[in-house]
Amino acid sequence: MDSRYLPMLFFVNLMLVTAHAALSPQLYWKMMLPNTPMPKSIKEFVKHGEYLGHMQKETIDDQNARIMMWGKSTGKQLQDKALLHDDTKESESQSDAAIAHHPKKRPEMNHQIDDVKVDLIFFEDGLSPGTKMDAHFNKTEYRKPLLPRQVAQRIPFSSEKINEILQILSVKPNSEMANAAETQIRICEGPPRIGDEKFCATSLESMLDYVISRLGNNLRAFATYAEKEGKPQKFLVKNGVKTLAEGNVIACHLMDYPYAVFFCHHLEKTTTHFMPLEGEDGTRVQAVVVCHRDTSFWDPDNMELQALKVRPGDCPVCHIFPEVHVVFTK
Repeated sequence: MDSRYLPMLFFVNLMLVTAHAALSPQLYWKMMLPNTPMPKSIKEFVKHGEYLGHMQKETIDDQNARIMMWGKSTGKQLQDKALLHDDTKESESQSDAAIAHHPKKRPEMNHQIDDVKVDLIFFEDGLSPGTKMDAHFNKTEYRKPLLPRQVAQRIPFSSEKINEILQILSVKPNSEMANAAETQIRICEGPPRIGDEKFCATSLESMLDYVISRLGNNLRAFATYAEKEGKPQKFLVKNGVKTLAEGNVIACHLMDYPYAVFFCHHLEKTTTHFMPLEGEDGTRVQAVVVCHRDTSFWDPDNMELQALKVRPGDCPVCHIFPEVHVVFTK
């Protein structure tokens, strides 16, 4: 398990004591979207994220320990402030398919969200069977804790309270994870791009509520799924590419944050596709691809445009959605 999230797990254990009576994310999905199957990668992420939150359940009362594992006896502290001793190492880089934005590499408030790495971006003709592309599907996103809404609502999510957030989550100030967390919060607080609408959901339940409020509950949900942990390699586009949706969709991206936060935004003038891939080592991937048909309003410094060496409005731009990033459509 990724050691960067250990302090977070201890905090989650404390918070979970107040959420035991709430519906699980899986049951909430079934209740709110009874006719919409949960995508396989989302199902695995939810299962793994909940497992992370339940790994440690006993209280450890050790005065010599740098980190405390909180149990039910400390539940009342939830009403005030839960603090953990800081023993967090600086964060390693996030997954290849993360929504990570390093402040030194791009303007902090670039309103065009760069939600994928360069090797997952291509022109529309890349959807053709026989196309080869470099990609990496490494399951790193599955190692992020998923908080129930009752827990997530008790944690501040504001740039004005970044110091309190870092203290609660036991994240070392000025570490890579701390810088990434602050950047993601500011992205959420910033204005949306022209003609767009956005929402940052700190729980799966909040994500579903937002999507349903915009699209209704007669929905389809799609997410990329890789059958196993992979390595960077060339993938071949196989036969079976098909269009899943055109036009009005909401895309929700898992952000570079200590626990699961989803950046959701409304997409128009897009097409969504299913694209089967097979890697050099035989790894099969059920990829979800979104093609943006109108990029005329994009920032010229957008990572995707720069990767393809094109200007806003020149041509459609397509990208593979990483695992655990989900597209909702009617």
